[in-house]
Amino acid sequence: MKKFQYQIAHFAELRIIHVKRDDNVVAETHNSFIQGVESVKKYFNLKIESPFFNIFIAPDRKEYDRFVAHLTKTPTSKGRVGQPQVLDLYLLSPNAYKEDASPFFAGTNGNYDNDIYKRVIVHETVHMMEEFLAPKGHMEHQALAWSSEGLAVYVSEQYLKEQDIRKCMQTDLDENNIPALKELKGAVAYIWGWTVPRFIEKKYGRNKILSYIKAPCRTDLLKLLDAETSEFEKEWKFQHQSEAEKLVGNRKRKVS
Repeated sequence: MKKFQYQIAHFAELRIIHVKRDDNVVAETHNSFIQGVESVKKYFNLKIESPFFNIFIAPDRKEYDRFVAHLTKTPTSKGRVGQPQVLDLYLLSPNAYKEDASPFFAGTNGNYDNDIYKRVIVHETVHMMEEFLAPKGHMEHQALAWSSEGLAVYVSEQYLKEQDIRKCMQTDLDENNIPALKELKGAVAYIWGWTVPRFIEKKYGRNKILSYIKAPCRTDLLKLLDAETSEFEKEWKFQHQSEAEKLVGNRKRKVS
C-alpha cells in the first residue's frame, strides 16, 4: 500500500490533516467548514462556542477507504466524497475527483467544481453540528431519514443550487411521483427531505426543529409538534409540491 506523508494546517477552530499536494485546497476547506458552522448557528440563532474539529483530506480513494475503515468495511463508491463522524470529517481530496469521484463533482475541465466542493463541506458540517447539538448516540438511532439529510440539504441550500437535485425533482413532478413522508429514505431523502424542515419552519418555527434535534432518541416528531399524522402530511404535501413546482418552473399540473 502506498504511504503518504501528512502535514497539519492549524486553525483556531480546527486542524486539517493533508498531504502537500493538497495545499491548494486547505484555505477553501477551512473557509467552507466555518461557513457551515456559522450557517447552523445563524439558522437556529445559537450563541454557543463550537467544539474543535479535525478534517482529514485523503489524497485518493484507497486512502479514503482506509480513513473510514473503522466506520465501514465496505469500499466506498465514487459517489461518496465525505464522511462525518462526531468531531472528525473525512474528505476525498477534490484533486482526486477526476479519477476517484462521480462526474457530478467535476467541473467542465474534468477536475473538481469549486462551488460543489464547498457545498459538500457545508453539507457535512451541518451533520456534524447536528450531532454536536443532539444527545449522545442520537444520530445512530434516528427514526426519520429526512431529519439529517433533509436538514443538511436545506441549510446548505443544495436544493437551490445543484442541478442534479432539481432534475430529479422535475422528473418526479412530471411523472406525478411525489414521495410520501414514509418514503423519504436513501437517495429520496437527499432530493425531497429538505421540504420537511422547510414546512416545519414555516408552520411551527425553527425552534421546533432544534427541539427535535435535542430530544431523546426516537422522539415522536408529530407528538412534539402536537400534530395529527394525516393532517400534517396533507399540509406538508400541498406546500412542498407547490414550492417544488415553482422552484423547477413546473406549472403544468395543479396541486392535489
